[in-house]
Amino acid sequence: MLNILVAPAIIAGMIWWFFGGDFWFWFWTGVLALVAWAVLYFVFKIAEGRAQSHSDALLRQKIADDAAAEKQRQHDDIKRWHEIARGHKDALTLRYRQLVTKDVYGAELLDAWRKELPRFRKSVGIAGREDTVASFDSQITLIVQAWVKAATSSPASAFTSGDPVEYERWCAEILRQNGWDASTTKASGDQGVDVIAKKGGRTAAIQCKLYTSGPVGNKAVQEVHAAAGYVDAAHAVVVSSGDYTPSARQLAAKLGVLLLHHSQLPKLEALLPGKEKAESRILLPKHGSGLIIPPSEK
Repeated sequence: MLNILVAPAIIAGMIWWFFGGDFWFWFWTGVLALVAWAVLYFVFKIAEGRAQSHSDALLRQKIADDAAAEKQRQHDDIKRWHEIARGHKDALTLRYRQLVTKDVYGAELLDAWRKELPRFRKSVGIAGREDTVASFDSQITLIVQAWVKAATSSPASAFTSGDPVEYERWCAEILRQNGWDASTTKASGDQGVDVIAKKGGRTAAIQCKLYTSGPVGNKAVQEVHAAAGYVDAAHAVVVSSGDYTPSARQLAAKLGVLLLHHSQLPKLEALLPGKEKAESRILLPKHGSGLIIPPSEK
């Protein structure tokens, strides 16, 4: 560094001496000027470095603040979404029971449930960053599992046998425990009705489907709808341990057939349409010409 400063001063002094000036005067003048320039240069660089350090610190702080704000937004979003989910507790619990099965080792198979969550989020307006949504899905799954576990103390959630006939008897017993006069039909000649339940002047024809794999399809809906008229029941119901296909749901809505999970049996009376609507159901007579006669015209 000293050579860099002295060499220009020597050159400047020699030039001025050559033209008749005082060599040493211009030499030291040049040295002092270069020293002053060097000092200013280093002062400037130090100030620039400090300014850059301060700017970097501000940038790091802004990044940290933005990250904290984003984390808080995610927390607030998930908290709000939890409140929305709690408003659909019964529906989510029911769908979990319908969709989640167990493998031969007792482990829960969650694939169908994970496919259901995007449909739930879309229907209730839950949307956000991918990582926030993924966190919500994991959390709500644990919450729903806790809801299901808490509800397993109910007799209507405790069926564990794989026998379809025993399932029919169990469904009838649940109904009897809730004030219904319920009885199973004979295996032969039941016309698609497994349980006939009566309460308060209302009669329901029920088909029970113990499904361990795959959803219940159109056939059960068609059978119980036709059989309800055969047994003079104003209400047709399908009860299953699992889910229903979209086409079965559409057909049931069109025909007025109630599709239930067996955990809903204690609430059957509240789930059935009102008396006025039930009385307007068109029934096929057991015998005769096959004419469809509304009850009001009999």
